[in-house]
Amino acid sequence: MRVFIANYGVHMNENLQQLEQSGYQLVNLTEGSINIFDTDRLKYNIKTKLEESKVSSDDFLLLSGSPVINGIASVLIEKLTGKLNYFIYGAKDKDYVKRENIFNDI
Repeated sequence: MRVFIANYGVHMNENLQQLEQSGYQLVNLTEGSINIFDTDRLKYNIKTKLEESKVSSDDFLLLSGSPVINGIASVLIEKLTGKLNYFIYGAKDKDYVKRENIFNDI
């Protein structure tokens, strides 16, 4: 299984080791500072990365960075796979929480 990181930042390295040690392959959808106002380009780049990586319904999206990036990535993953799974980082516990099949009851 893979974890698609919405927006990778270098400050995330230590926390991401937990996921790698648990056997997840990490894939960065975007990195660093992104122009969130160019939504057509952002959508194209994220969709291309997801398709090239052959995103599946077993994969997860790690929410990070701008809500615009997270929103676009969420919609694209759900449209491409019919399912959306999240990893959400809880700063208080310094751990990731899984949320699977976010839209199963809609």
